[in-house]
Amino acid sequence: AADLPTEGVTDENADAAETVTSPGTDPADITTRTPETVHTSETTSTPETTHKPDATTTHKPETTTRKPETTTTHKPEAHVHNFVKVSETVETEKGVTTVTTVYECSCGASYTETHVTVGDDEHNYVVTDEKASTCTEEGYITYTCVDCGATYTMKLQKADHTFASKVDRAPTPSSAGRRTKTCSVCGYSTTEWFRNPGDALVEAELTKGLWAMKSEYPEGRPWTNDNVYVWNALPGTIYNGYGCAAFAFILSDSVFGDLPAREVTGVKFENIRVGDIIRINGDTHSVIVLEVESDGVIIAEGNFNNSIHWGRKLSRAEVEKGDYIFTRYPN
Repeated sequence: AADLPTEGVTDENADAAETVTSPGTDPADITTRTPETVHTSETTSTPETTHKPDATTTHKPETTTRKPETTTTHKPEAHVHNFVKVSETVETEKGVTTVTTVYECSCGASYTETHVTVGDDEHNYVVTDEKASTCTEEGYITYTCVDCGATYTMKLQKADHTFASKVDRAPTPSSAGRRTKTCSVCGYSTTEWFRNPGDALVEAELTKGLWAMKSEYPEGRPWTNDNVYVWNALPGTIYNGYGCAAFAFILSDSVFGDLPAREVTGVKFENIRVGDIIRINGDTHSVIVLEVESDGVIIAEGNFNNSIHWGRKLSRAEVEKGDYIFTRYPN
């Protein structure tokens, strides 16, 4: 959805500029043995005769070598697989067509063939590298052609966060419930407002709930375009609200919870209701209606002189000069 244009208060009571933007559509032995030594006997001699010692004959023990018996193992006959195609799936995404075919043999063995084409490209691609997405990083799949070596890489979107929710405040007739959602993978945390199904929208109760938010966002609290709030109320659109828009979106969610919003052009005073957000001053400033009176409306606004302000009154004429409104009441 289109971004909301830059906002700035141009009336005599406000001097802050703000922006409401919408992104392009609002987690590695050898053992050595020493041989024995044979000692030679000493020779005994007399002065007259020298006797040569008798030679000693050493008998070499007989050596018997026995060849171990040989066991003959019979090799079974090899099984020849007979593969047949049992399934084929075709998937197309972003111009990439993947045909996956599974073949099986009667013995239970199987294999899979994957044929990938990109557009009219007839390369025979196979997956050669891939990385799964996480909630913090994009993944990818790289295909390489088995015929020519050409490659193609397809990026994968980041995975969704894996949230665990904790209720911080239960819903009441006058205000929505609030819960904190924290990703168990990367630690990202966000706040979500919700209502009990079937709760009636009673304007007196909504007024009570809106004014109760003053204790959390008191009069005069600094508030500029550095204050940002992501608003998901408008179906199909995500708004990054800055400054006055951020404050109006926060208060709206605090009483309406997860009810959807809709945009209405052609502002008529008689159609204004408590909790409506009015864009004024040439589509540069957002205010939220706290009370509706016969001659005007009481509002709350952020980035009013760089701060939060409660209780300013807009006349009927000023309301009908509004550019459009966001309302969360059904048609």
